[in-house]
Amino acid sequence: MTINHILLFILVSFFITGVLALINRQLKKKVLTSGKQKDTPTNLLIKRIIFLLLCLTLPACAFLMIGPQIMVIAPLSLCLGVYFVFRRSFLSLVCLGYPLCFGLVTAYVGYYELKNYTSTSEFWVALGIGIVGVDLIAVGLLKTLFKKNHS
Repeated sequence: MTINHILLFILVSFFITGVLALINRQLKKKVLTSGKQKDTPTNLLIKRIIFLLLCLTLPACAFLMIGPQIMVIAPLSLCLGVYFVFRRSFLSLVCLGYPLCFGLVTAYVGYYELKNYTSTSEFWVALGIGIVGVDLIAVGLLKTLFKKNHS
């Protein structure tokens, strides 16, 4: 799998996610109930698809941080994470977990570039940091997309 395949996957996933979010918004406008909004089965299915696509796409986007653009992406993501912490939003977990996903990229590159890299502690530390980042993204998206509406 080359970087072109990964970037194409990311582009298609973002496009599909945007279309599904637009459909979800249109469904919400149609299903307005008195005071409390119920999730229809179609709405839940669309939310689950968006959740799955974003959970796969955001960690794959860590490949975009290879190079000098990490100097812009990582601080921006951390600043947005702090902003959402003060807003008490679970999107802060997504923003704070995104730079940590770069640990998976580091482990991946080291695995293919260095001989016996998997037997070193650096590989396992990078892999652990990356997995923590993916977990933060998944929990943040789960709590954001599937929160209960309290009235």
